[in-house]
Amino acid sequence: MSKIPVLFRNRHFLAVHKPPGINSQPGVPNHPTVLGLLQIQYPKLFAPKADPFHEPKLVHRLDRPVTGALLLGTSVLGTRTLAKRFKEGTIGKLYHAIVPQISSRATEGTITLGNSVTTYKVLLTDYRYSLLSLIPKTGKKHQLREFCAKWLQAPVLGDKLFGSSIALPDGKIALHCSSMRFPFGLETIVISAEPRKEDGIFHVYGHSRWWKNNYGRLP
Repeated sequence: MSKIPVLFRNRHFLAVHKPPGINSQPGVPNHPTVLGLLQIQYPKLFAPKADPFHEPKLVHRLDRPVTGALLLGTSVLGTRTLAKRFKEGTIGKLYHAIVPQISSRATEGTITLGNSVTTYKVLLTDYRYSLLSLIPKTGKKHQLREFCAKWLQAPVLGDKLFGSSIALPDGKIALHCSSMRFPFGLETIVISAEPRKEDGIFHVYGHSRWWKNNYGRLP
């Protein structure tokens, strides 16, 4: 397992790039977790600390096959503030996904599906696939995966749970949390997580000239 990159760190929280196939939190016996790998790879983060600081704690989660930015609190203030912001929906999250070519829906919009609200935009379409930006306005379980499968009728590539007929290596799916933006104290924090070669979304467009020229400017 490659080292989990730390994207941002201050006294109150850190952001890491979650790899594919890793659980955010414990739950499956003998399956690696983000916290377990961080403890092995960055042991100083888990050394005893004086109040109000503590070892990294999850404040949200990404599904096992989903990759990208993941936040962890490292102080009482950081953990409480981030958990509150996630609950209030004041952390802006931008995902990118690759799905089979979309031709039967509008190219952008904000859609309510049950109790979830998602803003989407088709950024690129070729003869096989479409690249989407997805902004969840709510935080429902599997929200974006369900949105693509049920409303767009185009499951995320590799997502067998939601009906994808296209397999990616090692159970990966082409859904990636690319960035987060939120206020913390007097600052506005922006976390960016460019896809890595091991991420599911990279398998389709990662090596293309368009992707390399445009990923940093994607909305």
